[in-house]
Amino acid sequence: RHFISVSEYLSRNILASYPRLNGHITIAHPGIEVQTISDKKITELREHFRKKHNIPTSAFVLLFVAHGFKRKGLPAIIKALEVLDNKDIHIVVAGSGESKDIKINSPVVQSNAHFIGVIKNMNELYPVADAFIHPTLGDTYGMVVLEAMSHQLPVIVSSAQYCGFSEHLLHNEDAIILNDPKNSTEILDDIQTLSNQAEFQSKIANNGFKKAQNIN
Repeated sequence: RHFISVSEYLSRNILASYPRLNGHITIAHPGIEVQTISDKKITELREHFRKKHNIPTSAFVLLFVAHGFKRKGLPAIIKALEVLDNKDIHIVVAGSGESKDIKINSPVVQSNAHFIGVIKNMNELYPVADAFIHPTLGDTYGMVVLEAMSHQLPVIVSSAQYCGFSEHLLHNEDAIILNDPKNSTEILDDIQTLSNQAEFQSKIANNGFKKAQNIN
């Protein structure tokens, strides 16, 4: 028997339970077709989305996409944003999950957290954000990270210990890698870095986009 795995992360987990499979696993990394969107279309999408959700054009918008908010790290993000207490930082939460299960104490974060549910056309959602954040506690690969990078979003993501896709990435080059996705202080510092340093933000976005193209 031979098994096809999507990542080194998954292969390690399989071998931990089934050591006899050593030498019988091949890794085939998933890829995506990069969608090209014109600058004009991106501007239209951003303007429409921000107007619809009452987000100022000057705001820094984080995007979080998941099925299962807690397992993908949303509570740690919310805690970081509560400490920041910055009215100019918003977070858009897409995917399936219960917003009522996510405790938010700060009135600023309550106002700036937008739970929009499952989105059919994600290609029209990624461009409305300024950065993508994925502090997952366990992802065999993490296709959403690759998709975000293909849309030229700078990414904050868990290390390869937690996310298979991070095995492709270099810290502070292709993405910002979290050593501990449960550490809200680390997340806070990385959000501040991206929102305050435009040149660094552009570097991560451009390098991440190139990486996404090479993986396809």
